[in-house]
Amino acid sequence: MQEDKIPVVVGVTGHRWIVQEDEAVLRAEVKRALATIVRACGEDTPVVMLNGLAEGADLLCAEVAMEMGIPLYAVLPRAEAEYRKSFSRESWLARLTAALSGAARVTIAPDMEERGGELMQQFSLSQEDYEYRQLGIYIASHSHLLLALWDGNAPKERIGCGTASVVQFALEHNYGDRDHAFQPGMVNDCPVLHVRVRERGGEAIAPAPRWLTIDRGQTERVILAQPLAEGEAVPESLSLMLAATRRYNREAGGGDGSALWKGKQQMDDYRNALARHYAKADRISFNKNQKHYNFILLLVAILGMIVAFSFMLYDDASLTFMIFPCLAGVAAVIGLVVYGGRRGYHANYIEYRVFAEALRIQYYATLSLREQPVVFNVCDLYAWTQKVDFSWIYKAVQALAVVWQAQAVDVATGEVVDVWLGMSERPTGQLRYHTKKQIVNRKKMLLLARAKLCIHALTIAVYVVIFAFEIASCVLRAQGGTWFWEGDLGGLIPWRSAGIVIMGMVTAVSLIFSSYWGKLSFERKQADNERMIALYAAACRKWKRGALYSQREIRHFVREVAREEIVENGIWYSYVADNRFEWNF
Repeated sequence: MQEDKIPVVVGVTGHRWIVQEDEAVLRAEVKRALATIVRACGEDTPVVMLNGLAEGADLLCAEVAMEMGIPLYAVLPRAEAEYRKSFSRESWLARLTAALSGAARVTIAPDMEERGGELMQQFSLSQEDYEYRQLGIYIASHSHLLLALWDGNAPKERIGCGTASVVQFALEHNYGDRDHAFQPGMVNDCPVLHVRVRERGGEAIAPAPRWLTIDRGQTERVILAQPLAEGEAVPESLSLMLAATRRYNREAGGGDGSALWKGKQQMDDYRNALARHYAKADRISFNKNQKHYNFILLLVAILGMIVAFSFMLYDDASLTFMIFPCLAGVAAVIGLVVYGGRRGYHANYIEYRVFAEALRIQYYATLSLREQPVVFNVCDLYAWTQKVDFSWIYKAVQALAVVWQAQAVDVATGEVVDVWLGMSERPTGQLRYHTKKQIVNRKKMLLLARAKLCIHALTIAVYVVIFAFEIASCVLRAQGGTWFWEGDLGGLIPWRSAGIVIMGMVTAVSLIFSSYWGKLSFERKQADNERMIALYAAACRKWKRGALYSQREIRHFVREVAREEIVENGIWYSYVADNRFEWNF
């Protein structure tokens, strides 16, 4: 496993009973399916398998993955000793032992729903069934796609734990306390690759692998099926997630995660991974994308001003040769806009900024909650429409929880909250950060406002003076007199044409404010800083007052702060996303 990469996680579910004669063809189809995913991920993005290692389909897939060199991450429903008792045949136990010895990591599935007593009582679930249900939910929610060796039959119970239920977990997210009203599964963040197996005692059938996704355009739940053709195409939703993950892995490079607080303690692997990827996402957001975007935006604004001024000289001053710089400026603007758009500087800047913020909030929130293992994902707090845009980010955060182990860190929640929210200098706490940014953005806002006022005043003055000159010329002409306004400037161009050029010049200068500084939204940024200062100040006061609160109340407080941060980040993304490259002439 490469430390600097976000992996693509292939989850597995399947029936325990596999007809022995079918194993060879099923292994071939599983290998074909995994090869399709590996090719789709390319060299930049590693593929790992998340597998419960149950007898039958799970172990078959695990063996194929290990043969192909795909790292295996095992997650069991219960402790290994107890889990072994559920195996009915010694041959499968031997295969389990081999898979466990070859696994990169072995964990126990956490309680994803946190309401075992209620479900077991209401739906007559046994403790074992509940544990298998949590295993299925964990695999479905932590995988980029689910490989299902399944007979295709619907689940027999409404609250179940079998293969059909896990397929529904992946497609519909119908579990736990997830939002249900707007069918969040329609985000399509975990398509299912269905490899058909024969029913128990049924006649032999061709596996005929096919992709299953949800049709978002329907009011009723509609599952779309797409055969796994020889071209090995993947569904569009998965293709977009893989493309975004590949792009990040390609651009990320190194990073030590020093931008986040580590206290005096040694952080665990999971928090170190969050910090490391935060540093990378933060760096490529600003250094590799925002700086280039702002520079191209400034060049486009300046060139727009030059084009407008050149055209004025060409048209009104009859300087024919000015058509050449005019056309050259237009070509340069088009080239810059096309170049910036293709490089994705603006889109990457805001997308990696969102990713970095999600990692930062996840780091401090899970450290405050002291979760071990990690169940909380801050991306669950996004609005539904934002979940559609950020599905690759959600899965990236989940993938880090799969491959890196979270352990107890000896740090008080108060320490974390103080650094996260307060006036910490290194790293900068959110209250201090927004206080400093408010001062900077207010200065820029005032400077921009004064510059705009000067330009507007100059424009009005030029128009008023030229208007007065024209009135004076009309009066003098009526009296049979003339003055300099009727003559030429240095014998080159008429004064009147020069006046028109000056009017065009001040108009052209104003373009740089609308095309460049106008897009930087200092007023909006400053207003956002004010709101966030109020939020963090209130949060800090509440935390100090609630130092003796119960663990349940502390948990609610941390999640509430995380929700406000992540929602604000989503709002920021929404309005900054409109500042794409464009040209104004």
